[in-house]
Amino acid sequence: MFTKNRLVVVFTLSAGLVLAIGATAGAGVIQTSDYQTVSGTTPVLEKYAVSNTDLLQTSLAGSVVSTGFESSATGGNVSNLNNGAFGSLAVWDGVNPPKYSDLGWTDRAAVISTPCSATYTLDVSGAKSAGYNLTQISVYSAHNDPGAGKQYYTVSYSTVADPTTFTNLYAVAYAPSISRVGYGPAVAALVTATDDFTGVLATGVAAVKFTFTSAGGPYREIDVFGSAVPTPEPGTLALLAAGLFGLLAYAWKKQR
Repeated sequence: MFTKNRLVVVFTLSAGLVLAIGATAGAGVIQTSDYQTVSGTTPVLEKYAVSNTDLLQTSLAGSVVSTGFESSATGGNVSNLNNGAFGSLAVWDGVNPPKYSDLGWTDRAAVISTPCSATYTLDVSGAKSAGYNLTQISVYSAHNDPGAGKQYYTVSYSTVADPTTFTNLYAVAYAPSISRVGYGPAVAALVTATDDFTGVLATGVAAVKFTFTSAGGPYREIDVFGSAVPTPEPGTLALLAAGLFGLLAYAWKKQR
C-alpha cells in the first residue's frame, strides 16, 4: 500500500547539517504479512519472537484504552498488547475443558466490540523533546482456532507539535484463509509495516494510536520500533541560521 505525501524540501549546509521542511510521514508504507499454524494439543511457546526492547517497552509514558476489549475475567487483558510476550498456543482436544494457560488465552487481548482503541503516549522529555522517528510497527495475533488470527485496525499518530491531533498512517485488513481440520489448527499471524521510501514511517511522533475496526485477533502483542529525533546543539543551530542566511542572500542576488 502506498500513500501520497506532501512536498519535502531539503537544504544541505556546508557543515553537513540537513534541514527538512515538511517532514515525510508514510510516503511509501509497505505491509508484509505472515501466518503459522499449530496442529497439536501440546502448547507451543512464543510462536513468534516478539520484542521486549521496542518503544512501547522502553519509552512509554502512558496509555489510554477505550472500552470494547474483553475483560481479564475471561482470560484476556489489553495490557498484554505491550507486555513483551507472545504466550503459548495449542489446539483444544475437543474433549477436555480448555485451559486458558494451555491454549494461550491468558496472553491475549480480544476485540469484543468496535470501534475500540489503544493509544500509547511516548516519553518526550529531555533529549527526546523532538519526538520519535518510527521505522517499523509489528502486530501479532493468535488463537486456538483456524478462523482466528484476523487483523483489522487503523494506525494513526500525533506529533510533539500537535499532540492532540492524530493523522492516519495506514490501515490493515488481513484475514488468512486456513482450512479447519477437527478443532484445529491453531493460528498465529503477523502484520508488519515499514516505509520503503525514506525508511521512516513518521517523524516527530509523540503518540501512536491503534483503532480496531472489526472483531479480530485475539491480538497478542504490538511492537513499535524507532528512535528519538536528534535535538540540535546550540552550535548546530548557529550553523543552521548562517546557512539559511547564505541561501537567502544567494536567492536575493539571483533575482537582481
